[in-house]
Amino acid sequence: MGSGGGGGGGGGSGEGRKPRRSKQPPARFTDGVIAGSGQGGGGGSSGGVLPEECQISFETDLSGVDPEVLANVEEGDELTVVLHREGRYLSAICRNGAGHIAGSLANVEDLAGLIACLQRNHRYVAHVRDVGERYCTVLVEPR
Repeated sequence: MGSGGGGGGGGGSGEGRKPRRSKQPPARFTDGVIAGSGQGGGGGSSGGVLPEECQISFETDLSGVDPEVLANVEEGDELTVVLHREGRYLSAICRNGAGHIAGSLANVEDLAGLIACLQRNHRYVAHVRDVGERYCTVLVEPR
């Protein structure tokens, strides 16, 4: 029986889901850190000092996942975290190496902070920790 918060498109009924090693709440922060990736080139966090407010890292399940993209994503893959604009709204999404959207980062405690860091061209990567037909768990951290 499905329980809990609808919406997001990434929840589903858990079909095809592998058992998890530990049950953690979405978007656990490590040492006050979150993550993001600057859209486009230049700038970013590589080679420079990352400001404290952008030293972000967390594990979460992607929302609104695309099963066709996930079919080509494996545990251990790296996804790039980038800004995505839909009209006047900004969101943080994860793209695979081919540039396809795997899903979005929505269940993040300080999404506004993440987006602000992305807007400042700080780069982040999402390491795939677990993936199935309708879910993808990632660890997001600065690149």
